[in-house]
Amino acid sequence: MFPYLLFSLERETHCRRSFLQQCLGCVIGLLGSEAAHACWGRSRRRVDSWGDYAGQARLRNVAAEDIRSGQVEHSFRMVVNGGYLDVELPGVSSDNAQLISGIVGAQYDVEAIRYSLCTRSERRFWQPYLNDVERLVSEELACPYDPIAASSEITEPRERIAQEIIRQALNAYARRLGLKVGQLHETKPHRVYAVVVVTTSGSGVISIIPSTDYRICAAIGRKPEFKTYTSGQTAQLGGRYYYVVEGNGKATAMRTVVIDSEGTWTFMSP
Repeated sequence: MFPYLLFSLERETHCRRSFLQQCLGCVIGLLGSEAAHACWGRSRRRVDSWGDYAGQARLRNVAAEDIRSGQVEHSFRMVVNGGYLDVELPGVSSDNAQLISGIVGAQYDVEAIRYSLCTRSERRFWQPYLNDVERLVSEELACPYDPIAASSEITEPRERIAQEIIRQALNAYARRLGLKVGQLHETKPHRVYAVVVVTTSGSGVISIIPSTDYRICAAIGRKPEFKTYTSGQTAQLGGRYYYVVEGNGKATAMRTVVIDSEGTWTFMSP
């Protein structure tokens, strides 16, 4: 039994955008900077009517839980330094997770910022900007997943707009305090370790996936992609994973492992 058979969630959302609406997304991507944000703001009512946005709500819950629990590192701080506002950007990173990037990463950025805001005034200021980023995420997830499009530059305009919205928010917040945005820092990714993976039987195949990636797939209706290793193979791993071991025509239930050091890691055979 292959690991992906454990995952049977079907896509619930469908793309119902017209040709003109698709053109609008392309135009927005080409405009860039403040003009793009203004154009996006004017089109919000139309965007709100596109398709089923349940995927974005589920993704938001996963991101919020990951950040609150500390499973995903995040950092967003604003520090006054003379006449400048130094900023430590979300730059979320997670245990080798591959899916916290692009438009999915934008939702994690939103939750990192939202989690870091302390006062009602800060939350009131940031909320319109965060809502705009979440609309971009909703638009992307309202369409069936296309791995060819995801690996190309088709979705890049939305990612650029999301980044631009956050930059505009930072500039506006600094001006509000009579400051300018100073140095920008990003969170460094999690450490990975050179490990040897073995099974208790000394044979079989280990299929493994970062737990965050698996939970993101469950949220947005995408088939999870496990990496496979044979017993005795060296791998670069680090953090919390789900795994299945297959051998002799049998497979284990999906289990959890947290890899936090180098050396040999043993996985229970079926």
